[in-house]
Amino acid sequence: MKLKKVIMSMVLAFVAFAIVGLGQVKAISNYRVVCDGELEIGTNGHCYLIALLENNETLHGVIATTVVEDLKIVGTNSGNSTTVAPTGVAIDGAKVGNTDYKCDAKAVGLSAGGVTISNPGIYACYGFISKTTENAIKKDYDSTMQASAPAATKGNTGYTILADFTVALSDDLANSNSSIEKCGKLCISAQAAANSTAYGMLAGTGTVCDEINLRVEGTPNPPTGSFVSYIVLVAGALIAIAAIAIAKKRNKFYRV
Repeated sequence: MKLKKVIMSMVLAFVAFAIVGLGQVKAISNYRVVCDGELEIGTNGHCYLIALLENNETLHGVIATTVVEDLKIVGTNSGNSTTVAPTGVAIDGAKVGNTDYKCDAKAVGLSAGGVTISNPGIYACYGFISKTTENAIKKDYDSTMQASAPAATKGNTGYTILADFTVALSDDLANSNSSIEKCGKLCISAQAAANSTAYGMLAGTGTVCDEINLRVEGTPNPPTGSFVSYIVLVAGALIAIAAIAIAKKRNKFYRV
């Protein structure tokens, strides 16, 4: 009797493991985040979530948990608006879109690939979900986006862009004339759904990070234009005053 219970427990454990495995995708373990190299204050750039999709693997959706430092996420793009839609931002504890996945801020770490976030800003979750029950994310599922995103494709041959984050440097970052090296940072933890019913069984896959450097234009240029003209005028006036004073003294000398 005890043996039957043990066997039954083993069978149930195996079935549970197999079911959970249906919601996880091996290909997502090779994902990365790559950002534009430099960005000026007041302008927007891009950070891309990319992954290798092997063996004709397809996904129904991807959920990205993010944390930033000196950076703002101001928009998202699925990469193919006709088949996959961004769900919009979800805060910690809230469901992402109409899925069964609740945003978990602790799912994302603060360090990876030589990038460390020491002063974390906003944590959030973003979903990129197929518009139907059919899997819409596949290898190179938007070739147009692949071609127009050099930051993501450079040095990442064979990777597929899963998500595009439009970002901007935070308002309180040093101004563009600062000589101190500054950068905005983004860390992402991604979970992929193998089908439309797998969102309740997603597990974290680790963290990937990247950064965007503040574009420094160099030290201020020497005074030019009208300001220089004023300096010349003032200098000329001083010379004239000095010449008049000397002339007066000489005139008095000759009179004596």
